[in-house]
Amino acid sequence: MAITQLIYTLKDINEQFVKLTSKEIIKNSIFKLDSIQQQSFIDNLHDDINFRRATQKDYTMSFIEVLKDSAKIREPIHLNVTGKTRSGKSYIAITICIIHSLLNGRVFTEKYICSNQMDYLEKLRTMTEEELINSIFLIDEQKKDIFSSGSLAKKFKLQDVQNIIAINNISTISLTPFGWSNENAYYGLRTFGRCFENGITRLMFYDLQEGDNKRRGLPKGFVYLPIFTKILPPHFAEQLEKQYLKQKNQWVNDEREGRGDVLAELRRKRALEFLGDPQFNEITKKAERFSYIQMILGSEFTKAECEEILNLANMMERGVIFQSKV
Repeated sequence: MAITQLIYTLKDINEQFVKLTSKEIIKNSIFKLDSIQQQSFIDNLHDDINFRRATQKDYTMSFIEVLKDSAKIREPIHLNVTGKTRSGKSYIAITICIIHSLLNGRVFTEKYICSNQMDYLEKLRTMTEEELINSIFLIDEQKKDIFSSGSLAKKFKLQDVQNIIAINNISTISLTPFGWSNENAYYGLRTFGRCFENGITRLMFYDLQEGDNKRRGLPKGFVYLPIFTKILPPHFAEQLEKQYLKQKNQWVNDEREGRGDVLAELRRKRALEFLGDPQFNEITKKAERFSYIQMILGSEFTKAECEEILNLANMMERGVIFQSKV
């Protein structure tokens, strides 16, 4: 899709982006940190010469060039964004997704925001090639241990995901409050304060690809990025923010009410898929239904998992609705 066909273009956001990241604006911005973060920042300045040097460098345009280069050669890029809760990392990640999408001739929407890795892998499995090609996914609050238990998770992890990503040029941004959740990410960004007056977030940039273990992950310089509501045309900013917050609130409610089990939700989805399968519905004997599920899902799914999916499908067929009573 050509840039001129998009509902908003790079030109629409570029002027505001350049204005907000100008030296004058950054110089007069007050980046607020809580008391613990502020003390940690001071300690790093005193104790870490690499960090001290990095604070004197502005890597903003270098980071943008990385996104441009990725789009130019049609290769995916994988980023980590970390920082404490409510430090602005989600809104900044959406900013990056918007820029990346426009550079690749796309428009970023809420359907490319995932609650976790399994949600992301599920979308890779179900979305069309047209939806996937040259896209970028935001994996919100990624959990490190989601693949640590259950062969269902292993099944998804062992799929040829890397080929899907490479062929379709799919990029990702993974968010976590602490550390780098995606070990294969190329670059990392850590939030270091927000200026609430102009909507700018300050982040430290890290190159996670460096071969020398002593230098891998060393801070390179600050990147200053405006939150997406400051660069998008107001109508589109309001619409995307509303859609994102609706999704976020749903995830929070699911966690609070005990519906945040990702693997359980995927088993429920598999059961629904079988209920929509005409061949499955023609089978009346339980043993034959079980054998059909085993054949369709393959050997990576355990007998217990197949039995659970069958039980869920049978219950749903009888009209059972799974809803938390909390």
